[in-house]
Amino acid sequence: MSELNLGGGGFDGGYGMSNSQTAGGGAIALQAYGMMYQKRAAKAQARAQQRVAEYNAAISQRNAKGAEIRADFSKLVSEIDIVDLADDFERLNAAVGARYRAAGFRSDTGTPRDIQIANAKEFDEEVQTRRMNADAQALALREQGVNERLRANLFRNQGQLAIQTGAIRRQTATIQGLQKMSESAYMLAGA
Repeated sequence: MSELNLGGGGFDGGYGMSNSQTAGGGAIALQAYGMMYQKRAAKAQARAQQRVAEYNAAISQRNAKGAEIRADFSKLVSEIDIVDLADDFERLNAAVGARYRAAGFRSDTGTPRDIQIANAKEFDEEVQTRRMNADAQALALREQGVNERLRANLFRNQGQLAIQTGAIRRQTATIQGLQKMSESAYMLAGA
């Protein structure tokens, strides 16, 4: 086979290199390019993982706020129900008193009074039960919010770890690339 002659004595372009040295130099250049590509890929992957983690953290933060709103709303609805219950209780007591008075009894003494006191006790117990249930439900919702905030922090930590892992991968790619290039250069020098 004949060699391509570029006017300088072979394929070296006139710099006094053999074909194997030229090919070896090309291999080193490709190794350097591969090393840089690996570094960029590791950095891009780490950034993408961090963006995913930040997105998940933002969702968890939104869910935490939603849990807080649901807890506050639950308490509000319970208090509105208690106000409605108080209105019903007042109407009941007024009706009971009116019936006793219509029957010719005084509603503020004796049995009518005892019945109204029993109704009032039952009403107070019902209000306490409803408030306790509302507090328990609100607490459960707030706990969901706390859990969502913890998840958000976990996602943020995962994002930071992805960045650190990416930095380690970039450094590893650099070291491996330099190692391969030095091996090629050593082999080339011996050729």
